[in-house]
Amino acid sequence: MKPPSRLQIVCAGRPSEVAVDQIRTLSKERFVRRIDSLANAEARRLRSIIRDLYASEEG
Repeated sequence: MKPPSRLQIVCAGRPSEVAVDQIRTLSKERFVRRIDSLANAEARRLRSIIRDLYASEEG
């Protein structure tokens, strides 16, 4: 079974989703302004999804 690759959040007051399978390398210098931030629970869930999708199965 494929792990979930999307995280449902609220961003700037609107329902949104983080498409973990679409994340690429990002440079902070390219961002102009901050829209919002993740709550601690959302950040933990996002890290968990990233680990599940990209962690090496070999250990």
